[in-house]
Amino acid sequence: MAFESVLPAFSAERLTGDAGGFGPMLIGVGAGSLVASVAVSGIRTSQGRGKTLLAMALLSGVGQVLLSLTATLALAIAAAALMGGAQAAFMTMAQATTQSIAADEFRGRVASINTFSLGGAMAIMNLTNGSIAAYIGAHNILLIDGIIFLVAALLGLLLVSGRTAYGRSPISETALGAI
Repeated sequence: MAFESVLPAFSAERLTGDAGGFGPMLIGVGAGSLVASVAVSGIRTSQGRGKTLLAMALLSGVGQVLLSLTATLALAIAAAALMGGAQAAFMTMAQATTQSIAADEFRGRVASINTFSLGGAMAIMNLTNGSIAAYIGAHNILLIDGIIFLVAALLGLLLVSGRTAYGRSPISETALGAI
């Protein structure tokens, strides 16, 4: 979710010649986030959360790549809505997954550390992305970040912890609770 700092520059570079596309794209991000957050709120099983987590990770990267490649405001808004929706749903599912595997007595602390670390990483990446966008272009930042996120999500399938989070591990929920 470290894209906000490059949207004004992306708008100026690829869409409107100024930052005029920033507002409509941000509305697209918000609308997608609202719809996706409501859509995933009813998922109750760990298998369902895992599949949704993986699907939203992939869609998040795809949305960012699509946004980086578009040159029209209407398509940029649609890509921003896809990206925002996927990222909001991913973050919701990641938090739900983290809380579901944490022991009851540690759940609040685990959720707090998770939220704090994710927020800090997003802030640092926004600073980094905004700083280097002038040198390599905002669209390139979106493209590179999207591809990196896609690769990281897919590589997560190779790790036992990733397969567990994505609901693809042979480890039972009872065994996870004991961990």
